[in-house]
Amino acid sequence: MDINIQHYLNRTADEQVQHFEQSITPEAAASDAALQTAIEQLATAINGATAAGELMRATLTVSTPEPTLISLETGVINLPLANAKKVGGFFEPDEIVPVKIYLVVESKFLNASGLHISLLATSGDFAKDSSSAVSAAVTQVSAYLLHIQEEAAKPEPEPTPAKKPAAKKTTRRTTKKTTSKRKPAAKKTTTRKTAAKKSTTKTAAKKTTTRKTTTKAAAKKAGA
Repeated sequence: MDINIQHYLNRTADEQVQHFEQSITPEAAASDAALQTAIEQLATAINGATAAGELMRATLTVSTPEPTLISLETGVINLPLANAKKVGGFFEPDEIVPVKIYLVVESKFLNASGLHISLLATSGDFAKDSSSAVSAAVTQVSAYLLHIQEEAAKPEPEPTPAKKPAAKKTTRRTTKKTTSKRKPAAKKTTTRKTAAKKSTTKTAAKKTTTRKTTTKAAAKKAGA
């Protein structure tokens, strides 16, 4: 099956993708035979979709407390259908490319991204020899499930308390003024010489004015 890139983008954006879903217990998934049977059912669904020219995501859910999703997906590049809109960055819109079948495993215990995707075959090769592709998928999935089981059994790490940002240490240079206590100035006792009052005894010399009394002798002019 081949597809035009713009057609692929339009169909994935409009959710024109078929879905097939089933589940399996962790105990059954631990058995390669049971796991192979379950993945073969996914392969049958995928082959039916591509034969009809349809896109599909066929998913097997391992029903653990934190479920693990095992999917066979149609795609054109090593990206899950959930990220199909990014495909436009790798192709020209008018390109026609073969549809491929990818194995996608999702679990928070799988790795840092919680996802692993790997190419199984082109849709044409997958349809011709599904058993080989299914066997390869079972081998990968068995290893992933074992890893996921081991990681899930580990105790949860204690949350690290958020570190408070260290307060900036402001070093204030304090110049301590040493103020010597000034002794109060001793009061200057000024002994003022008491000027001895000059007793100026003015002896007013009484001016004895001797008034000359001119005794006019009335010279009686004897008139002769």
